[in-house]
Amino acid sequence: MVVVRCLELFSGIGGFACAIPENFQVAAALDIDQDCQAVYQANFSHPCHCVSLESVAADELAEVQADLWWMSPPCQPFTRRGNQRDLADSRSQAFLNLVDCFRTVRPTFLALENVPPFAESDAADLLRNTLRQLGYHWLEGTLCPTQLGIANRRQRFYLLASRDQPFPQLTFRPVSCNAWVRRVADVLEPSAESLPGLVLSHETVRQYQCAMHTVDANDTNAVMACFTSAYGRSPVRSGSYLRTGSEVRRFSPTEIAAMLGFSTDFQFPNSLSLRRQWSLVGNSLSVDVVRYVLSHLAVADSLAT
Repeated sequence: MVVVRCLELFSGIGGFACAIPENFQVAAALDIDQDCQAVYQANFSHPCHCVSLESVAADELAEVQADLWWMSPPCQPFTRRGNQRDLADSRSQAFLNLVDCFRTVRPTFLALENVPPFAESDAADLLRNTLRQLGYHWLEGTLCPTQLGIANRRQRFYLLASRDQPFPQLTFRPVSCNAWVRRVADVLEPSAESLPGLVLSHETVRQYQCAMHTVDANDTNAVMACFTSAYGRSPVRSGSYLRTGSEVRRFSPTEIAAMLGFSTDFQFPNSLSLRRQWSLVGNSLSVDVVRYVLSHLAVADSLAT
């Protein structure tokens, strides 16, 4: 079995590590956030390092000897709710540095995830031009977990590149599922009702009920909205709420992680506040979609050459 060594950049809480198939191995995970590192180390045995990706050197990344680089750079420079300054945003400096490192190291594969507006950004054009100059082939497109039967809207842009493997198409083929593989009811924790900080006050519900997205636990067709890092702070446009009888509550971080496809034994350290947990999981990714994206690689052929 050919083993694919992976370098997980902007590793966050480990969504990519949860998504990789059996013959993939995370050789190293890098992120600047210490809370992310704490969550990562609570769930995975391979190394996760706090590193400034703005200044990491190409030779340091080359030492990992990774076949695949995974990148999920900050989305704020490209989101509609952000300032949309693209490469002029200081949070794009890490991405720019990694593109420079990529030119030197040239791993066999590259995979990237970001918000849909990234596709039309200067950052995306820079990446495509770099891939073109280096002779890579790539596949790109926007995908949503609902296409795979996951009852959660989280539309994201994905790009998958290979140094040696031509792809038969230029975009990910449309996928659809006629039945829910994972419903809202499937991720609910029986003990969540008693957790402090989840149930909303009746006053909050009255004030924001016209703008809040609520789902019913008994509705088999309910679809969660996209959860963001603002969940727990912003009452609207940051995720869904659960209606249970006369109460409306927030989803717990563990429930959101389960809907995103994290394993049932995934855990957050008790040292992290509920709000911080929401922030970290809101910045994560759809494990199921990443797994689908990676399934397009013909690994054995590419690594055998």
